Amino acid sequence: MQLRKLWFNIHLYISLVLGVVIVLIGLTGSIITFDKEIDRLLNPELLTVQPQGQQRQMMEIVAAAKALHPEKIAGGVNPPLAEDEVAMVWFRVPEPVVPGMEEDKHACCKGIWHQVMVNPYTAQILGSRDTSKYGLNSEYFIRTMHHLHSRVLLGEWGKNFIGIVGILWLIVCFTGVYLWWPKLAKLKLALSIKRGAGNARFIFDLHRATGIYSVIVLVVVTFSGVYFIFPNYVRPMVGVFSPVPEPLAKVESAIQPGARAISVEEAVTIGSRIFPDAGLRRVGLPGDQSGSYRISMRQEGEVGSASRAATSVWIDQYSGKVLEVHDSQKMTGGEVFLAWQMPLHNGTAFGLTGRIIIFASGIVPLILAATGTLMWLRKRRARRQKALVAENATAAGRELGLAAGEGGLA
Repeated sequence: MQLRKLWFNIHLYISLVLGVVIVLIGLTGSIITFDKEIDRLLNPELLTVQPQGQQRQMMEIVAAAKALHPEKIAGGVNPPLAEDEVAMVWFRVPEPVVPGMEEDKHACCKGIWHQVMVNPYTAQILGSRDTSKYGLNSEYFIRTMHHLHSRVLLGEWGKNFIGIVGILWLIVCFTGVYLWWPKLAKLKLALSIKRGAGNARFIFDLHRATGIYSVIVLVVVTFSGVYFIFPNYVRPMVGVFSPVPEPLAKVESAIQPGARAISVEEAVTIGSRIFPDAGLRRVGLPGDQSGSYRISMRQEGEVGSASRAATSVWIDQYSGKVLEVHDSQKMTGGEVFLAWQMPLHNGTAFGLTGRIIIFASGIVPLILAATGTLMWLRKRRARRQKALVAENATAAGRELGLAAGEGGLA
C-alpha cells in the first residue's frame, strides 16, 4: 500500500509541476504533424508555383539564390517533389568560434540557417526566411511551433530542458499504467467510462481511459523525442543490442588549388549511377574548399515522409570520386531502429492514418492535465472540508467540556 502511495505521489507531483509544459509540447506537436501543409496554406506566395514548362538546372537555381545572399554559405538545395512546389536553397551562417573551446566535428551541421525559395521554372527568387526568427505571423508561425515544441524558444538550454521533461513524462506514463492496473474481474470497468455517473466519476473515468488507451503512442512518441535531444546517450544503449556506427562528420574532398569544381548536376549524375532507382531528395553543397557533395536519395521501402531520405553518396567536389556511401538497404538492426524514430514521432511511418493518430495524441496531455487537476482540486477541497469539520468538532468538544466543568462547579 505504501508503494502505491509513493508511485501515486510521483505521478501526481510531476504532472502538477510540469503539466503546462507537457500540454504545450503536445499541442505544438499536433500542429507540426501537418507542418508542411499548414505552411503552404499560410504562405502560398512563398511555397507554391504555377507549373510552366521545363524546370531550370539546379546550378542555375543555386546561383540565383547565392546572388541574394553572397555573404552566406550555400549548404544545400531541396528540389521540388511536385509540379507546384518551389526549390529550396539553404544557407548556413556559422556560429562564432569561442576561443579555448574544442572544435566541434559536427559544426558543419550547426549554425543559423536561411531558406531561399526559388521558382524552379524561372529561377526567380520568391522570398527568404531566417530560421532563427520567431513570430506568430504566417511566415514564421510553423517555425515558431517547431521551436516551442523542441526548445520552448530558449535555445540549447531549452532543448535540454525539454529532454528532461520527456524523461519525466515517461515516468508519469509508466506510473499511470501501474496505478491503473486492475484486477482481472474489474478489467472491463477500468477500460470504460461509466454511463449516468456523476461529474466526479465521469472525470475519473475519462482520465483513466484516455491515459490507458493512448499510453503506447505517448511512450513511443516521447522516447523518440528524448532520442532526438540526447542521441549521444540513447545510441550507446541501442548499440548494446545491435551495432550503431557513429554518424559521419564532414567528408572532405582532396583540395586541388585552382581546379574547377564539378557542377551540381554532375554530382547528382554520379550519385544516381550508384542508386539508379532512388529518388533525389536533397543535394548537400560543399561549404568550402575541402567540402564535398552529399547526394541524399530515397530508395523503395524507406519509412517516413516522401521528402525524407536515408541513402546518401558523398562525392569529391573536384574529381567526382565517390568518397562514402550510406545504403539504407544495408543498415544494421540498431540503425534501422533509430531510423524509425522520426517516422514514428511524426506519424509518417503509417501514412495519413499515422499522422492523424499523432495529431490526436498531442491533445491527450491537455485532457489528462485538465481531468487530473480537477480530481486533485476536488480531493484537496474534500480534505480541507474534512479538516474543518474535525477542527469544528474538536472546538465544540472543548466548549462542551468547559460547560460541563462549569456546571459541576456550580
